Amino acid sequence: MVLAFYTASIFIPVIIIIFLAIRMIKHRVADVMLCLECERCMGVCPLLLKKGNTFPGPVNIMIQAKASAAPDKFDDVLLLCTGCGLCSRACPRGLEPNKVLDRLKKNNGV
Repeated sequence: MVLAFYTASIFIPVIIIIFLAIRMIKHRVADVMLCLECERCMGVCPLLLKKGNTFPGPVNIMIQAKASAAPDKFDDVLLLCTGCGLCSRACPRGLEPNKVLDRLKKNNGV
């Protein structure tokens, strides 16, 4: 009886973790979870430099994708991203916020 409980207490969390990892890979959100939020991408974003605080910037795009919230404020401000890729080059982990934004647009029908 104790052995069955011990075995179940080990295998169930492992199965849950494997399921969540497969789900993250399938939905391609693993790269979003790797974001350090170091804001290096904010310093090179030409739109952020031009528009100031009216554009949320690449870090906020990654944070919004981490929260996996369906963005209500998915209006013209986020659509202004030019996709230049400077944020990807500045990222110490090589993440691509512009491609994450494209995925968010496609998922939300924009």
